[in-house]
Amino acid sequence: MRAIKLSNSWMLINSFFYILFFLGKIRNTLKRKFIIGFVLIFALYTLISMLFFKNFGKEYFVDSWILGQLFVVLTIMLYYSELLKSDAILNIKYSLFFWISIGALIFNIGILPVFVIGELIDWQGIFRYILVILNIVLNLSFITGFVLSKKEFNN
Repeated sequence: MRAIKLSNSWMLINSFFYILFFLGKIRNTLKRKFIIGFVLIFALYTLISMLFFKNFGKEYFVDSWILGQLFVVLTIMLYYSELLKSDAILNIKYSLFFWISIGALIFNIGILPVFVIGELIDWQGIFRYILVILNIVLNLSFITGFVLSKKEFNN
């Protein structure tokens, strides 16, 4: 029961963190409104699910997690679209935010199909391997960002 509460809490914190993290990097007003809409929809969906349909301490919120990670992927895509239109693209490899976005995008795109078709695969077998590989990629991306980033490109 404690593991389920911890997992559900992590899902909420993780999704909100990434969405709000990239919201801070986006300047376009329309894109910011879309992302704020993502946050509101995700929060409302999770709250309704928690109050009426699922027990936070006894059931995994897989559907809320999938929705949150989809919104994270869409937010990263909006960040990339804004990045492509700016001069920051010229020195992209020195930006820590770029490396964080690469790691988060690869992780989420890799893990989302696993959760969507999770009932059809052996959770104990392949799931662990996929999760370990994606976590290694995520952490290597973060490490690369910390090693290569330069202060003047991280505004």
